[in-house]
Amino acid sequence: MVMVTGSRVAQAAGPEAGAAPIDTSYRYVPPVVVPTEPDRERYEGEEVSPVKLVAAEPVSTFSVDVDTAAYANTRRFIEDGQMPPADAVRTEEFINYFRYDYERPDSIAQPFTVNTSRAQNFDGNLTDRLDSVNGVTTNPQEPISVRLSPGVDPLSLVATRGEQGRVGRNSFRAQGIATVDLALSRSFSLAEETTFDARLEVFNLFNRTHFGIPVRILESPGLGQSFDTQVRSRSIRLALKLSF
Repeated sequence: MVMVTGSRVAQAAGPEAGAAPIDTSYRYVPPVVVPTEPDRERYEGEEVSPVKLVAAEPVSTFSVDVDTAAYANTRRFIEDGQMPPADAVRTEEFINYFRYDYERPDSIAQPFTVNTSRAQNFDGNLTDRLDSVNGVTTNPQEPISVRLSPGVDPLSLVATRGEQGRVGRNSFRAQGIATVDLALSRSFSLAEETTFDARLEVFNLFNRTHFGIPVRILESPGLGQSFDTQVRSRSIRLALKLSF
């Protein structure tokens, strides 16, 4: 609130000798109140719910509405050059702000991009995309998922100097990942207050090999070959617990 005030000093007696005469044209000015926008931002609230183990509390709830305001509000603070209050940053509203109803992929194959080691567009990046796939064969199920047909010059697949390749990102596919895990558990009552629990877990039950993204540099002699795996080999875990 800003207040402007004025005043007038009255003098009952006449002016002293040698003093300047009083200007009687002065008038009393009442205070002027300039309204300002009140600060109504309040962010105090309940504590954020802790992470819960579904094995101990197998309860799922769904909210009737979804709050997303915290993301836009925090962005407003940042755009104004201010640090947002700690209580204004709400993780769940940040997550809810974005949509996640993307179309499901039509395949479990891993997408990747084949690049050239030449800086064709002079941007300093030595992984420019290809300009054509003519003469390139792909088969995600083969050990070598990307091959150049016999007689194909790799330079014919590269864009001209100063240009960016027209082949989009993630246009190639590698072997997909599909694994089966198994878990078995059983509880035995040994006495009135004594129980024995056993749990068996098997990961990658069929011991399937899942190769990772293959070499994707056009000039590399290992183009299209995978040298690592994405999922570990089959593993078995047994847990025993005696409660008394």
